[in-house]
Amino acid sequence: MLGRVTATPSTTVAAGADSASLPDFSDLTASDATLRRFLHGLPGVDQVGAEARAAGLGTRSIKTDAKQHALDLAIRMVDLTTLEGQDTPGKVRALATKAMRPDPERLLARLDAPG
Repeated sequence: MLGRVTATPSTTVAAGADSASLPDFSDLTASDATLRRFLHGLPGVDQVGAEARAAGLGTRSIKTDAKQHALDLAIRMVDLTTLEGQDTPGKVRALATKAMRPDPERLLARLDAPG
Protein backbone atom coordinates (compact mmCIF):
# COMPACT_ATOMS: atom_id res chain seq x y z
CA MET A 1 0.00 0.00 0.00
CA LEU A 2 1.28 3.45 -0.83
CA GLY A 3 1.91 6.00 1.85
CA ARG A 4 1.12 9.67 1.51
CA VAL A 5 2.18 10.90 -1.91
CA THR A 6 3.04 14.51 -2.60
CA ALA A 7 4.08 16.43 -5.67
CA THR A 8 7.81 16.95 -5.95
CA PRO A 9 9.98 18.97 -8.30
CA SER A 10 10.74 15.73 -10.13
CA THR A 11 7.09 15.54 -11.23
CA THR A 12 7.21 19.00 -12.78
CA VAL A 13 7.02 18.85 -16.56
CA ALA A 14 8.53 21.54 -18.74
CA ALA A 15 6.31 23.24 -21.30
CA GLY A 16 6.60 21.53 -24.66
CA ALA A 17 7.62 18.17 -23.20
CA ASP A 18 6.40 15.23 -25.24
CA SER A 19 4.18 12.54 -23.75
CA ALA A 20 7.08 10.07 -23.56
CA SER A 21 8.78 12.28 -20.96
CA LEU A 22 5.67 12.78 -18.80
CA PRO A 23 5.74 11.21 -15.33
CA ASP A 24 3.86 7.93 -14.94
CA PHE A 25 0.96 8.43 -12.55
CA SER A 26 -0.69 5.07 -13.27
CA ASP A 27 0.09 3.79 -9.76
CA LEU A 28 -1.61 6.87 -8.30
CA THR A 29 -4.82 6.32 -10.25
CA ALA A 30 -5.01 2.58 -9.58
CA SER A 31 -7.54 3.10 -6.80
CA ASP A 32 -9.71 5.89 -5.46
CA ALA A 33 -7.84 5.85 -2.14
CA THR A 34 -4.37 6.37 -3.66
CA LEU A 35 -5.69 9.08 -5.99
CA ARG A 36 -7.39 10.84 -3.07
CA ARG A 37 -4.18 10.71 -0.97
CA PHE A 38 -2.19 12.15 -3.87
CA LEU A 39 -4.67 14.96 -4.55
CA HIS A 40 -4.97 15.93 -0.88
CA GLY A 41 -1.16 16.01 -0.64
CA LEU A 42 -0.79 18.61 -3.39
CA PRO A 43 -0.09 22.19 -2.37
CA GLY A 44 -2.78 24.83 -2.78
CA VAL A 45 -2.81 27.34 -5.60
CA ASP A 46 -1.17 30.73 -5.03
CA GLN A 47 -3.99 32.74 -6.60
CA VAL A 48 -2.22 36.11 -6.29
CA GLY A 49 0.92 34.69 -7.89
CA ALA A 50 -1.05 32.97 -10.64
CA GLU A 51 -2.95 36.17 -11.46
CA ALA A 52 0.27 38.20 -11.52
CA ARG A 53 1.91 35.66 -13.81
CA ALA A 54 -1.13 35.61 -16.11
CA ALA A 55 -1.15 39.42 -16.28
CA GLY A 56 2.54 39.44 -17.20
CA LEU A 57 2.07 36.81 -19.87
CA GLY A 58 -0.82 38.78 -21.34
CA THR A 59 1.51 41.62 -22.28
CA ARG A 60 4.01 39.48 -24.20
CA SER A 61 4.06 38.78 -27.91
CA ILE A 62 3.68 35.06 -28.50
CA LYS A 63 4.21 33.18 -31.76
CA THR A 64 1.25 31.27 -33.21
CA ASP A 65 2.62 27.78 -32.44
CA ALA A 66 3.41 28.71 -28.86
CA LYS A 67 0.01 30.38 -28.48
CA GLN A 68 -1.78 27.28 -29.74
CA HIS A 69 0.23 25.08 -27.36
CA ALA A 70 -0.52 27.45 -24.45
CA LEU A 71 -4.25 27.46 -25.22
CA ASP A 72 -4.28 23.68 -25.40
CA LEU A 73 -2.45 23.48 -22.08
CA ALA A 74 -4.84 25.96 -20.46
CA ILE A 75 -7.81 23.88 -21.57
CA ARG A 76 -6.23 20.79 -20.04
CA MET A 77 -5.68 22.63 -16.74
CA VAL A 78 -9.36 23.43 -16.23
CA ASP A 79 -10.77 22.62 -12.80
CA LEU A 80 -11.95 19.02 -12.96
CA THR A 81 -14.76 19.24 -10.43
CA THR A 82 -18.44 19.87 -10.87
CA LEU A 83 -20.10 22.90 -9.35
CA GLU A 84 -22.87 20.86 -7.77
CA GLY A 85 -20.55 19.43 -5.11
CA GLN A 86 -21.54 15.85 -5.85
CA ASP A 87 -18.33 14.66 -7.43
CA THR A 88 -17.90 10.94 -7.72
CA PRO A 89 -14.74 9.18 -8.85
CA GLY A 90 -16.53 8.32 -12.10
CA LYS A 91 -17.49 11.96 -12.78
CA VAL A 92 -13.95 13.16 -12.08
CA ARG A 93 -12.48 10.50 -14.39
CA ALA A 94 -14.95 11.46 -17.14
CA LEU A 95 -14.05 15.15 -16.76
CA ALA A 96 -10.33 14.30 -16.80
CA THR A 97 -10.76 12.24 -19.96
CA LYS A 98 -12.63 15.08 -21.63
CA ALA A 99 -9.95 17.58 -20.55
CA MET A 100 -7.22 15.40 -22.02
CA ARG A 101 -9.07 15.17 -25.33
CA PRO A 102 -11.21 18.29 -25.75
CA ASP A 103 -13.58 18.52 -28.70
CA PRO A 104 -11.16 19.37 -31.53
CA GLU A 105 -13.83 20.90 -33.80
CA ARG A 106 -14.99 23.33 -31.12
CA LEU A 107 -11.40 24.14 -30.16
CA LEU A 108 -10.44 24.91 -33.76
CA ALA A 109 -13.56 27.03 -34.26
CA ARG A 110 -12.65 29.12 -31.20
CA LEU A 111 -9.07 29.57 -32.39
CA ASP A 112 -10.25 30.72 -35.83
CA ALA A 113 -12.96 33.05 -34.49
CA PRO A 114 -12.22 36.77 -34.88
CA GLY A 115 -11.63 38.84 -31.78
